[in-house]
Amino acid sequence: MARSVARLVVSLLLLVAAWAPTVAQFDPAKVPAQAPGVAALYPEPRVAYTTPSFAPGRADFTSHAELTAFLATTI
Repeated sequence: MARSVARLVVSLLLLVAAWAPTVAQFDPAKVPAQAPGVAALYPEPRVAYTTPSFAPGRADFTSHAELTAFLATTI
């Protein structure tokens, strides 16, 4: 009996561990802004990056599909 309960608990823990990353999404609104003194040390770059992650208005990470499409057109 104790062994079956232990297996059930381990199974449930593994299920939760596998499920948790699917609901954990990056939220740029939760990232604190840099202090003005720190921001002054890192001005906007003078070059234009054409990668998907630096597209105008972009606020999230590059997906695998976007990266693959970008590399297919670049290489």
